[in-house]
Formats: sequence, C-alpha cells, structure tokens
Amino acid sequence: MQHTRNRSEDCILDMGTFVSFPEAFPTADVRIVDGLKFQVKFHKSLSKENAIKFDAVFDASRMLLDFDAVDVSAINTETLIRDCEIVKDAISQHPKRFMEIVSTFANKNSSISEIIESFRVLKELGLSEDQITEKKGGFFFLIVALAILASGCAHCTQGGRYPPVKHP
Repeated sequence: MQHTRNRSEDCILDMGTFVSFPEAFPTADVRIVDGLKFQVKFHKSLSKENAIKFDAVFDASRMLLDFDAVDVSAINTETLIRDCEIVKDAISQHPKRFMEIVSTFANKNSSISEIIESFRVLKELGLSEDQITEKKGGFFFLIVALAILASGCAHCTQGGRYPPVKHP
C-alpha cells in the first residue's frame, strides 16, 4: 500500500512558540539541552466567571531542533553510539509498545494523560533519561531529533535541493 501525502505534510505554517524544557532532562549537558524544543500553543477559553483566559498547551507532535542552541563540542560520539544501541535493543524487544509511544507523540490530539503514560512506558522499556545515563548513554533526545533530520535530508544526498522545489 502506497502512502498518499497530505498537502499539510510538506509545509507547516504556524505562529506557535517552541520552548526547551531542560527540567525534563536534568542530567543532560547544559551545552546541548536547549537544542530540542517542543511546541507550545496558546488556547483562549472562558472561565466560570466568563473571563477570558489563555492556557499554554504542549503539542507533543511538533519538535524543533535548534542548532544555534547546541555547542557541538559537547556531543560525544561514543555516547551517541551507546544511545543507538540502547534504543535498538528496546525497539527490538518491544516493537509494538515503542510504536504506540511514537503514535502518541505523532498525534496532535493526544491527551496529557496519554503523553504521561507514554513517558511511563519509556521508563518501563529502560528509555528514561536516568536509565540511559546509567547505561553510559545520554543523548537520547538528540538521537530522535537527528534521526528525523537525517530522514528528511535524504533528498540532499541524492544531489537534490532541500527542500525540494515543487512546480505547479
């Protein structure tokens, strides 16, 4: 079965704000932790007293890799390799559970309880930041971001321009 792309998949037009959450990665190197940012949107609602209020809502389906916020000298390739091994082992042993986590984060309509459950399952699979650090890893969030970036730049390595230009 061939996947048909939605028109919205080739471009994101958004006025959202992307924010790093270094508190979520307390053992991460301060020179790289702000490189991964998550989208926060603001939603307007009415309080019980009919007062307008704005709530910040975390959108787990969108991340931004901010290379300006990364000190490349802090990236240890041996640690990255170890992270890949740890992730590979977890995915090999629990492919269905891992894909459930990915699906939760890919779904912009996932509830906060579903996201919290995904983090619980990550811990169960040995993929929490503390567990990865104990196994001599430590750049798990960077691995995910780099994998996304590498798959998106496949066109570049084939002599094309990125992003590919589409003509009507």
